[in-house]
Amino acid sequence: MITRLPAGAGSVIAADFNEDGKLDIAYAESAAGAFVSLGNGAGGFTSHFSLGVPTVGQLAGADLTGSGHVDIVGTDSSQNVLYVWINRGHGAFDLPLTYEIPGRGPISLADVNGDGKPDLLLTGGSSLFVALGNGDGTFLLARGFGGFPTLSRPLVADLNGDGKPDVYAPDAGGNALFVLLGNGDGTFQPPIRFATGAAPLGAAAAVLKPGQFASAVTADYATGEVTLLINTTP
Repeated sequence: MITRLPAGAGSVIAADFNEDGKLDIAYAESAAGAFVSLGNGAGGFTSHFSLGVPTVGQLAGADLTGSGHVDIVGTDSSQNVLYVWINRGHGAFDLPLTYEIPGRGPISLADVNGDGKPDLLLTGGSSLFVALGNGDGTFLLARGFGGFPTLSRPLVADLNGDGKPDVYAPDAGGNALFVLLGNGDGTFQPPIRFATGAAPLGAAAAVLKPGQFASAVTADYATGEVTLLINTTP
């Protein structure tokens, strides 16, 4: 079965937004807004509704408040604004909270300071920004880490086995993967650059062999290839 999204659909996330045990999706159309489609458990969807914002570029989802419901975060595609939709349960979302942010590039949500609350990672210009979550859908002022030409979506994994979240992100303009080792408190050590193929747009990390730390792979758009970066941390 193929379910087609509108032609302008971009960022897509999947989660069980209404807690019925069936996977749903939320997606952004840069010129039309953000939408949620509730799954029927068979690859199709039973209902479809707008989140009420006309221009949304990037989406991410996590339980921001500890309620057990998956909330949605999105960036505006035309201005430096962050939207937060709090899920009150059964797929019912509040009107969005809005915040000014320093960029509108790809975003991720992950706990980078070990307090159990999802934090916001955002790219913008030549910088990576980290805004620590307060556990209620709000975030502290973002802290920036600069010096990256064109970062794609930042991701989080423990890459050196110290139990602290690290950040990694592909840089399409610099043909590289950047790694920032975490200090465990939401701050990071200076970035480490690893060369990749041409124009990496996506990345992932996973343990490839028992007893090793997570290695990384990038999807290199310009060559249609992947680059595997084996983690040799002792």
